[in-house]
Amino acid sequence: MAAASVERSVISFNAAISSCEKSGRWKQALQLMDDMTGDGIERSTISYNAAISACSSGSQWRAGLELLQTLTCESVERDAITFTAVVSGCALQMQWELAIGLLHEMLQAKIGKDSTAANAALSACEGAGQWQEALQVFAETKSLNIQPDAILFNSAIAACEKGAKWEAALDLLATMDALSISKTVITYAAAISACEPAAAWNVALSLLEKQCRELSMPCPDGMQAGTVVNCVRRALGLKQAHSMLESFRQSWHRMEASNDAAHTVSCTSEDAMDAEPLQILAKEPGVVAVFKPAGVDVRGALLSLSTQLGRQLVCVSRLDQPTSGILPFALGSDSSAACHWLRAQWAGRLVSKEYICLCSGFSLGSPGSKGRISSSMRAMPDELKKQEVSPLGRSADTFFDVMATFRPHSSDGRPACLLRVEPLTGRQHQIRLHLVSIGRRLLGDCLYGSE
Repeated sequence: MAAASVERSVISFNAAISSCEKSGRWKQALQLMDDMTGDGIERSTISYNAAISACSSGSQWRAGLELLQTLTCESVERDAITFTAVVSGCALQMQWELAIGLLHEMLQAKIGKDSTAANAALSACEGAGQWQEALQVFAETKSLNIQPDAILFNSAIAACEKGAKWEAALDLLATMDALSISKTVITYAAAISACEPAAAWNVALSLLEKQCRELSMPCPDGMQAGTVVNCVRRALGLKQAHSMLESFRQSWHRMEASNDAAHTVSCTSEDAMDAEPLQILAKEPGVVAVFKPAGVDVRGALLSLSTQLGRQLVCVSRLDQPTSGILPFALGSDSSAACHWLRAQWAGRLVSKEYICLCSGFSLGSPGSKGRISSSMRAMPDELKKQEVSPLGRSADTFFDVMATFRPHSSDGRPACLLRVEPLTGRQHQIRLHLVSIGRRLLGDCLYGSE
């Protein structure tokens, strides 16, 4: 500001810090706060709010919390925006206990009755698998005369999903009706998913049909239809599940025929033009399967194949960048019949996947031995790019059988084993984390390994 001959005042500093907030430059925001003190300029509520928001956007919840404490020590007025920014930062990192404590502090100080902070605290509980605490926060909003909105209801219903409390989800939907609060696809998706653990297929199907009527949807979404199919599979068996999937497939094709959707696409991405053509393994009406080499990410594969075929495509599965294997793509747009149909099969647990994994560690048995890993998973609170085993996470199941074992050829060598692995669920990093959890790190995995 000095070099540009801009007057250094609380207004100019606040504008600069607000700019940092919008661009997520939390370090620069903190430096500007220090510069204000150095220049003898009194920091205002607006200054702190913008700096705390910048820290929240940058996933720096601790820095935001420290700013709140400093603000309090300096006797700067706190408002609803201040608390909401700090609570939101904690929520992004699933610091649910802090989020709830800050919400209570805000309400005890009688600082506003905005539902935004309550939404953030509830989301923190829901994201951390603390569904009971999440529903408790929702219940408290009523006693504190906080007017619940659609976002608050959606978070509460999502908490019911984590706790497999489909009856509670139905009660919340009924309350939304009574309060004339509009429901969205997100609302219904969470309620339908809450029916899955109990295989309450009739309730899930009823919710799916109600969603289509209320939201004027000609056909259900593939993921939600797949959730219903999975409920049917668990309750009634594979034959009935495939029968229901077929009825959904016919409805999607009728919708596509009436829309007469075009599927050609012009792709001029330089990355796609430079990429090597992918090996096509199979191509059938609506679907194409390719071999993805190691080192190619899913987005790159999508762009390359789209250019190769001159068609719009949607990837319905994923492989980590270091992993080679088969990738299926739906021919058409995100709303095409093929995309809905493939996604429904994945969500309905009708697709089997196998991976060949070379792991460090002693053998898990002689060749032909089998095992199962059933450990719930969630994103790590302080490092969301990684997952961790936690009873508060989502259920995850992995089967494996031993293909071969390898003994070290020298005193400093390490044993290894070759496994055929079949994940029953599709959690992020599931195979990598499950194998690490039993002491069998994937060779070459630097994210979860010690090397």
